[in-house]
Amino acid sequence: MQQVQQEESWFEVARDKIRTRFIVFLRRHKLKFLAGALLSAAMLFLLRAQIQPMFLVVREYSFILVFFVGYMLFLSAARMLRITYKIVVPLTLLVSCLVVVYVLTGTQHYIAGYLRQQALHIVELDSLPLTVAERVQPLDSIYVQASEKINETESVTIPDLVLESGKQKWVMEIFPTYLGQKLLKGKIKELFVISATSASPDFSRREDVLFGTGEHLLFSRNVRTNAIKSLSPMRYFNHFPTNVKVIPDGEGNWVQLISLARYRGLFFPHIEFAGVHIIHQTSSKDTGFLATLKRVTLGVGEFVPRNEIGRYDYLKGQNLIPYLSSRKVAESFKFQKGFLSPIRTYHEGDIRIPKMEGNNNEMPYVLLFDGVGGKKGLYHYFGLEPFDEKKHGLSLSLFIPGDGMDRNVYIYDHSSKKESLTGASAIATKVMESKKNYDWSKNQPVENRPYIKDVAGERRFFWLTTVATVNDEGGLAGSIPEIVVTDAATNFPTWVDSKNPQGWLEVITEQIKYIGE
Repeated sequence: MQQVQQEESWFEVARDKIRTRFIVFLRRHKLKFLAGALLSAAMLFLLRAQIQPMFLVVREYSFILVFFVGYMLFLSAARMLRITYKIVVPLTLLVSCLVVVYVLTGTQHYIAGYLRQQALHIVELDSLPLTVAERVQPLDSIYVQASEKINETESVTIPDLVLESGKQKWVMEIFPTYLGQKLLKGKIKELFVISATSASPDFSRREDVLFGTGEHLLFSRNVRTNAIKSLSPMRYFNHFPTNVKVIPDGEGNWVQLISLARYRGLFFPHIEFAGVHIIHQTSSKDTGFLATLKRVTLGVGEFVPRNEIGRYDYLKGQNLIPYLSSRKVAESFKFQKGFLSPIRTYHEGDIRIPKMEGNNNEMPYVLLFDGVGGKKGLYHYFGLEPFDEKKHGLSLSLFIPGDGMDRNVYIYDHSSKKESLTGASAIATKVMESKKNYDWSKNQPVENRPYIKDVAGERRFFWLTTVATVNDEGGLAGSIPEIVVTDAATNFPTWVDSKNPQGWLEVITEQIKYIGE
């Protein structure tokens, strides 16, 4: 006991010395300290967009933060109760090891995923919805073709699928490539707006716009930076920007839109759609000193919470929800049979998002469906498969409304209906087998997406695959592709004319009759 008292006395002496010296320093350098504190506060305020990811990590692991605070209170109580260091030190080491194991084993994400699944409002569909106005070109091919149409100082953003006057369009910002150009010409002045249903899209015309911000611009001109700076203090610790796109406002203009996600829940927060941040085009009054000062300090744009999207007609039916948010929803379905579903040696109901080989736009696929809950619109589609990557059956089709207004998550459970359909990850080999004499070193089946139609009086599920040429760099060449429609029930692939989507059903119907005979 005497040794413990000596150790505590040494600690108290050291603590008092540090405190005394700090007080003396403050008295001597009071003005310098105050100036430094104010400068630091100003820098933190101006750079809050750059440091937000650090706070989001703390928010994501809020359980550890609460646990740590509780343990610090315990240590303070232990010191007051004169508990010896021989107990406190080993206990602290044990707790530290448990925290490390907790983080490395992904326990946080496991529990958060389960709670996410429990919070979903799931609606099971009795019949599959129909796909409408299928697009021919894959996303990667559109990006390659756009990159071939620009000059040496320009680049384009990854295409986003949006609706313009009810038609599906690929939209891309054209932005300065190099640092000097971004600093001197930090504006977005043109867009590519391309038909998503054309086999040979026309890039000859550009849309003229004027945005003072952009997805790939720097500092205060970056759209994500502006979205973060515009957040209220409470939202700052929960909300964060994800996908950036440009959409029509219904009045002949284009607006930049940033999809926002947020952490929901106290101890094991999960990610969900929070709303959108809208930035309108720049006018002459937005170029002065005061406008620049506002952009640098407070950010520009308007935050629209999820529950207020219905007030804006041009947001209804659009592709708004973050891909990250919808993927988290899809991943949570591994818990569809309960908390223990993904446990090793059990796996009851454990399903996954399939990995697609080659140049592919990963799920979710943004597609136009008719008949999801009696509605027509853009949905994020997932074709979920068994957890074992050697198994490729289509277990469950998941449809998430693109605008987030409908909070239901729609599913069609192929497994429980005993339909025994082939999943998307196995379709590429079926396509390649159908034409063994094809040069598959120069061509590649990509983007196996659903094609659901009524054929011969029966609703059938097909996979629509684009066969695209691969260039010397390993990317898609961006030429007119070929289209293969594979029956998920029989694995029979039908090659159709990519330039005549209206004739696909007739060809497929003839093939199905041939198989039946």
